[in-house]
Amino acid sequence: MGYIPPLEDIRLESRQLGLVPSGETEYIERKIDILGKLLEDYVDIDRIIELSESEAVTSNFELSMFIEDPDVQDLARGKKMAVAHDEAFNFYYDSNLELLEDIGVELEFFSPIEDETLPEADLIYIGGGFPEVFAAQLEANKSMRESIYKAYEANKPIYAECGGLMYLGEYMIDLEGNKHQMVGAIKGYSQMEKRLKRVGYCQATAKEDNLIAYKGQQICGHEFHYSSFHSDLEAAFDIEKIVNDQVIDRWEGGYFTRNTLASYLHIHFYNNLSLVCYLLSRA
Repeated sequence: MGYIPPLEDIRLESRQLGLVPSGETEYIERKIDILGKLLEDYVDIDRIIELSESEAVTSNFELSMFIEDPDVQDLARGKKMAVAHDEAFNFYYDSNLELLEDIGVELEFFSPIEDETLPEADLIYIGGGFPEVFAAQLEANKSMRESIYKAYEANKPIYAECGGLMYLGEYMIDLEGNKHQMVGAIKGYSQMEKRLKRVGYCQATAKEDNLIAYKGQQICGHEFHYSSFHSDLEAAFDIEKIVNDQVIDRWEGGYFTRNTLASYLHIHFYNNLSLVCYLLSRA
């Protein structure tokens, strides 16, 4: 089908969790233009399209049935979700956000670094990212941290993944040993480590009913982090890493307190559509 030859002009910088996000990458549009030209010159794009449209590629997954379900639309109707999105928090599956909009949820993005307070919303979604890189700025924005804590105390549904968990903790310790105050909704703290703590797909089983799952429900997710979270709170999930149908690792993770769930799990909603309903029903 083709290949892309090595070229310094399209090289992307990386940091501990992978590629530097596009919003922080210099000359990203130019790199994309060069990459597009390389694809035209070295890859049989017509053949790829032909193969993708083949009847041999099949799926039983029907997302439209979920989107068009009247009960799902009733849950979403009139609901607004505040989504943290800036340099510190930008690890989201775009298809998750698109799904929420498709069923009728209004999304409003806010910056934990720049904005003073949360926007008016029924739910809050804080995704992953690089809060450790922007820890000083997050700490400096005291009004936003207080605004989120007030939402936590008011039992507003807050769902947080990975970097969101770190932000909701009481404080964060960076690699130099500096302590940065965070929101304080989750009693505990995160600490950056020099070595990778976890990476890979895993299966989480809810120990009790929580914001997105009922007791015993299994959720597929992905963990990838260099930090560890330390807390005396009871963990929300039993988690297993399974390879070739064999459990190769087990651990506990995630915390559910008041109406807030935060964990290291990155979850794709397509694999866990019921969690969307559970989340919206809490608002």
